[in-house]
Amino acid sequence: MEKALNHGIAAPPAGRHAKLAVQWDGWVSGGARDRVIRGALRVWALIAVLLMPSWTRAKPRVIELPYRSVDSYILVEAKIDGSPVKLLVDTGSNTTIVNARSFCRTELNVNRPVNRSPGIVGNALRLRVDLELAHQITFSQPISVMNLEEVSKSFRIPFDGLLGQDILNQFRSVRIDYKRHVIELEE
Repeated sequence: MEKALNHGIAAPPAGRHAKLAVQWDGWVSGGARDRVIRGALRVWALIAVLLMPSWTRAKPRVIELPYRSVDSYILVEAKIDGSPVKLLVDTGSNTTIVNARSFCRTELNVNRPVNRSPGIVGNALRLRVDLELAHQITFSQPISVMNLEEVSKSFRIPFDGLLGQDILNQFRSVRIDYKRHVIELEE
């Protein structure tokens, strides 16, 4: 077999059954051969990951927050600075609001809000608190504190505050499972 080397490429053998035959020795140097092999392994690894069943991949964490429904309103249990509170889930509220009386700080001086459609307008204090949901998640962030006594009376259900978008939008998705009475918070 006669080789003609041209820039490290071996010439195909001559003959009737000649096909392109490549000899690793003459075609690719040691470093380049390693790069070709590593590239092929990367392609196979990518194919293996893409064909892997979805149940073996990492799943996002979903926290289940139990709720109770009262006259089509959704109430959840939470803790603010360690004290238990009942919050009305309000996806239309930009901020989480806690009733001044429920907040256990009698020195807070806040006025009653005016209930105007489509929301509540009034003076509020912004205070940083620790808000715990489902005994699993704690947020340390500012919330609004206002007098919600009249709002609670007008809804005809007792609650200590509103759980607003400032907390809910920190999750990838928020789903309400009406059959199981849980709100699924996906991180």
